[in-house]
Amino acid sequence: MNDYILKLRNDFTLIEKFDIKKANKLYLSNILDTDAKKRLKKYINNSMNGKMEVKYINDFGRLKTEIINNVSATINKGITQMSMDKEIKRNILKDIYSDIDIVNCHPNILNQICIFHKLPNKNINKIDIDE
Repeated sequence: MNDYILKLRNDFTLIEKFDIKKANKLYLSNILDTDAKKRLKKYINNSMNGKMEVKYINDFGRLKTEIINNVSATINKGITQMSMDKEIKRNILKDIYSDIDIVNCHPNILNQICIFHKLPNKNINKIDIDE
């Protein structure tokens, strides 16, 4: 079991892609409130042509993110797709990614891992997975 824990502690970096034309159009519209516009503008400004390099840091069960700015080679803690408003994300990622929403996600994933590795899961099954 320790092998799995060690693997889960590894940090990783991904390139987040988004439709910059849609993001700019959404920003210029009257659909978003002031705070959402500020977050979207920050996201656009931290990107380069619809791409952003994001380092995901595993902090024992919680993912933290750092944005790697390729222009200035700096690292900052801006908004990423992981923390983005659902309405914004749905609009600017629609043609790039598929959004999969799993009901009661963590217990479902844990239950599937237990089943796959033939581990006891009776306490997980006490959770109403279809909640």
